[in-house]
Amino acid sequence: MMTCMNFILMMPKLMETKKRLLIWISLGLIAVLILFQSAKEKPVRYTTFQTQTGWGYNILVKNRIVIHQETIPALAVDKGFATQQEAGQAAQLVSEKLSSGEIPSLSVAEVQSILKQP
Repeated sequence: MMTCMNFILMMPKLMETKKRLLIWISLGLIAVLILFQSAKEKPVRYTTFQTQTGWGYNILVKNRIVIHQETIPALAVDKGFATQQEAGQAAQLVSEKLSSGEIPSLSVAEVQSILKQP
């Protein structure tokens, strides 16, 4: 009889413990969903900008500039890309390489390919 009475007296504490556990599990799930959503966002992105000699680009990782490119890379020229589209294509290729773990540089052939596109 005493055991049954103890159980009845413990019920409010057990219910409170279950409520707390449910709250902690809910908060944990919310945290996981927030982390999952932020992981889906692209950590690597680019922007283009106009310079005195043409167009350049910035590569950003988690909104911090990691590459600031004012001139056409891989070529021995001291000028920017002729168009914003060319700068964007180069920046996109560098961003893709950086995202996939490759060295984020462009070869002469890659740059020439971008410059020849209409």
